[in-house]
Amino acid sequence: MADGTPVAMFGAAPLVGMGIEPGLCVLWFLATDRLFEVRRDLMRQIGVWLDWLQRFSPTGINFVSVDNHIALAWCKAVGFEIGEPTPHGINGEMFRPVIRRL
Repeated sequence: MADGTPVAMFGAAPLVGMGIEPGLCVLWFLATDRLFEVRRDLMRQIGVWLDWLQRFSPTGINFVSVDNHIALAWCKAVGFEIGEPTPHGINGEMFRPVIRRL
């Protein structure tokens, strides 16, 4: 929150019943440009929140566009492993897997 206005939301969704290894979840994060106003507070607290989100799924994963340099830098700064680009979607756009393990 910045001045009482939400600037970001995040969550986790376990991947169960999809033939995927147990203990895997999708971590997601959505923010407005106002996030930059509170980024120091976020960086101080994000580890605790990520650990809480992953309390039932020790491995969190998502995919980030190779063009989203800010998101990739943030993922690296908070401890995600950044994988090699792979094509996704009907247009074969390049995304990097980002993985966080507890």
